Amino acid sequence: MNTPDIDTTIGLARAAWSRGDAANADRLCREGLARDPDHAEGLLLIAEIRLAATPDEPLAHLLMAHALRRADRADEAIPYAEAAVAADPGDGERRNMLGLVLRESGRLDDAIEQFRQAVAAVSSLPEFGLNLGAGLIETDRGDEARDAFSAVLRDHPELAEAWLGLGNARRLLGDAAAAADAYREATKRAPQDARAFSNLGVAAQQCGAFGEARASFDRAIALRPDLAEAHKSRAMLNLLQGDFAAGFEAFQWRWKEAGPVNRPRPFTQSAWDGASLSQKTILVWGEQGVGDEIMFASLLPEIIAAAGHCIVECESRLAPLFARSFPDAAIVARTDRPHPRLRNATIDLQCAAGDACRWLRADRASFAAPTPYLRAALDHTAALRGRYDKLGDGPKIGIAWHSRTPHWGAIKSTALDQWGAILTCPDVVWINLQYGDRAGELDAVRRALGVTIRHDPTINQFADLDAFAAQTAAVDMVVDLSPKSTLI
Repeated sequence: MNTPDIDTTIGLARAAWSRGDAANADRLCREGLARDPDHAEGLLLIAEIRLAATPDEPLAHLLMAHALRRADRADEAIPYAEAAVAADPGDGERRNMLGLVLRESGRLDDAIEQFRQAVAAVSSLPEFGLNLGAGLIETDRGDEARDAFSAVLRDHPELAEAWLGLGNARRLLGDAAAAADAYREATKRAPQDARAFSNLGVAAQQCGAFGEARASFDRAIALRPDLAEAHKSRAMLNLLQGDFAAGFEAFQWRWKEAGPVNRPRPFTQSAWDGASLSQKTILVWGEQGVGDEIMFASLLPEIIAAAGHCIVECESRLAPLFARSFPDAAIVARTDRPHPRLRNATIDLQCAAGDACRWLRADRASFAAPTPYLRAALDHTAALRGRYDKLGDGPKIGIAWHSRTPHWGAIKSTALDQWGAILTCPDVVWINLQYGDRAGELDAVRRALGVTIRHDPTINQFADLDAFAAQTAAVDMVVDLSPKSTLI
């Protein structure tokens, strides 16, 4: 007699449970889960059975939390995990489960606190420390994450996952060389872990070790041909080394990479394949961060000239600047649900801004001499320049030095007080172009170097990008003091 497959077995268990036969439902569930302990429907059913039999039993609540989490229903799992913790607050396993479902529900700070409690209760279990470190990475707390992973490694130096986490923490802190060392340890302990090789490639690239970076990406892809992050990172290396055709072709892998940055918009028009745009209406939509949208906007003049009509969907803060800069295109501010006009059947094609590089920037020759393509408001620019001229006779130089980009901010930032040799140049009027409240740093530089960097309180560089463009146009020169990331 053939043994029914697990789905059939769990289906029979569900039928038995529906007709009130708890004993057979439990037996069939256990038979199915013996074959696949992570079967989501089986876990949910046995959790229902156990909870119905012992509604006050904390372990039944813990089982239900685990089952709901496995079924991707973390929000529903939280009260069950909380009930299990309330029954025994010192139980590390229960704290860890609560942390997991909180983390998957987006409540990262609450999850981190639960992971801390789990580690405090049972410091010998490395899983709890790994979860703590991962949560701290997600909230950009690199120093705390480094300490969490280091604590795990003190007792478990063999754990590749802890070395991988330590590398992530060090990279978050901007120490690419130390990150590469940690990733190398991870690859030694888990030579089949594609993620370790992919991350080693990124860190090696940041250190300028391009040969090691490429070998690491190749190894990661050989181990896991579907690892999107490795393909995308190798694409970045190709672009960095001038192989634009291969780089932009492989850049398509970003759409398969997990995370909040690379998310395609829900447009239904056919994707532009590089064919002639004559007599066609094309929708070009911005992607990634504001800086990326501005960079990719350098392609818009060519697209607008080639197309019958061009519509651009962009971040709302960029809409006024883009409307002035590209008067022959229709500019639409991005909203969560695309504006109804963007679903118009008269739009022939759509294209993510970065995808246009695949068709317009295939080689060095396709990069013409740079020409300005953004137009600041002339009246605002003139008013600002008039005010800045009153600050002194020397050149007006704007400076920026910090990024708060998630996961990359430390790599793309520097400390202002490291630039004394530049800031003490005589007869320069320094203008602060840095977004955010940097009053403490400006005051420290004034006291340490005797240099006043002028801050214009009328400009919010983060919220009002049109005014920021005018401020940038009003100075003689802009100096970006931050180190450059190798990522697009």
